[in-house]
Amino acid sequence: MIIKIDCDGVLRNLLADMCKIYNRRFSTHIRPDECTCYDVEKLFPLCQIELGVSAAEYLFDLNGEELFANGTAFDNVESAIKMLKDAGHTIIIVTAQNSIDNKIDTLKWLDNNNIYYDDIAFTNNKENIFGDIMIDDNVNVLKKCPSYTKPICISAPYNLNCDYDSYDSLFDFVKNFLNYEKQHNL
Repeated sequence: MIIKIDCDGVLRNLLADMCKIYNRRFSTHIRPDECTCYDVEKLFPLCQIELGVSAAEYLFDLNGEELFANGTAFDNVESAIKMLKDAGHTIIIVTAQNSIDNKIDTLKWLDNNNIYYDDIAFTNNKENIFGDIMIDDNVNVLKKCPSYTKPICISAPYNLNCDYDSYDSLFDFVKNFLNYEKQHNL
């Protein structure tokens, strides 16, 4: 099977790292579990109010290296990817990044965290990349999956009412998925 896996929110804990950077700069105490929408401008308004720049510019451009090259990996993502690889699946990282610098930093992050992949696609149109399964935290991405692609949602505070099969982590999904394959001799 070809398994498409998003990076931010699935492999890399971007939300926690954005909160850390924002809290450090503005002396706030926003926790990831309080971030119940996907819009960074709504979540981090002081960037515009106090600095006169968008939250996206402040976080992704001005602090991009900290977020994308040195961001925090979710627990067990390296193991989950290795398990998929060892089971013979093709892994495509499918991620949207704002700039060439964010893309380069993401490649560094994947390498530094020993994240195996067969291919990578930097795109805002993830539905255009062929795959049997799409694993993402963004429900809007999952809604666009073509009928032949099974959408899998990784739970986050901003997608708790997701209508798709949801898992707390990539590792949880992989354990369940590989167990299903084994039980059904797939």
